[in-house]
Amino acid sequence: MKSIDQKTYKKYFSKRKDTKKWSGKNIAIYEKSLKTGLVANAGVDAYKTEKNDDIIAIDINVKIEILKKELKQHKDILCLFESKAPSRQKQFAVFYCDAKTEETRKKRIDKIIKALVNNYKGMLY
Repeated sequence: MKSIDQKTYKKYFSKRKDTKKWSGKNIAIYEKSLKTGLVANAGVDAYKTEKNDDIIAIDINVKIEILKKELKQHKDILCLFESKAPSRQKQFAVFYCDAKTEETRKKRIDKIIKALVNNYKGMLY
């Protein structure tokens, strides 16, 4: 937010990207803004498209459970994963679940296993 003067400010909303992936937080902001009449027609149209395409972002806890399910076949790795801080678990889960193809998911699960075994603390790419 950028202040205009002591009483008013301007909030910048970036244009939606073509990926149409709305997080739960963005959906809540949209619905609150819609109730107060702050959403333009273009915003309503964008949300309708989102709902019709059924591409709403998966909740982070669901992503963590998906990754845990994948790691179940490696019990020692699953224990390492569960010993990590929640923020690190989220990072791994998002890294894994945001892959679009099965081939990429396999590569990413290998990277996650390597990172857990080596106690790698950096970002995964």
